[in-house]
Amino acid sequence: MQNVVKIIAGIIIILLAFSILKNLFGLLIGVALAAGVYLGATKLLEKK
Repeated sequence: MQNVVKIIAGIIIILLAFSILKNLFGLLIGVALAAGVYLGATKLLEKK
């Protein structure tokens, strides 16, 4: 019975870690896109 509890706890922890990492990855992509747009806009403004 102990092993089953440990396995279930492990699966829950892995799923939580995965969802957190996925959110962080999405956040990083969003930040990268925002930075790219910002840099592109500033370069366009500098050309004008």
